[in-house]
Amino acid sequence: MLTATLLVCAFAALTGADVFNVALSCPVDWKLFGDHCFHLVSRQMTWVDAQKNCETLDANLASIQSIEEQMFVKSFIQLHAGENEEVWIGGSDCQQEFVFFWIDGASFKFTNWCPKEPDNSGKNQHCIQFNYGAEGCWDDVGCSSSRPSVCRKASH
Repeated sequence: MLTATLLVCAFAALTGADVFNVALSCPVDWKLFGDHCFHLVSRQMTWVDAQKNCETLDANLASIQSIEEQMFVKSFIQLHAGENEEVWIGGSDCQQEFVFFWIDGASFKFTNWCPKEPDNSGKNQHCIQFNYGAEGCWDDVGCSSSRPSVCRKASH
């Protein structure tokens, strides 16, 4: 085993190859950020239909885990949908009021709520829209509204 490891390291040194750095990639029309791929679906759908559509692409509505990912999604929406487009992302409080979760099961640690949000206005706002035009902040809105959406999946 030691001999094989030494041979791999020697080969890497001689060829300049980085045997431990595998390039991540995404399907056509998807954009890589970190170790995930993102795709904007311009067709307007309800939150549930948007999630079902993402599932047909082996993805989920996007969860956002950091300020860096937030900024990426903001610029991604601006580039592909327009500056003021409101789009679905994968957050919801459908199970318990004001206890938000990501549809992909990721922990809900990072947030970027718009001022005075979430507010559950009308007592029927359970899904999160990403609103680039308002500094890219988030707003809870009715899930039956129609919006474009952002899907997210692991890269390969």
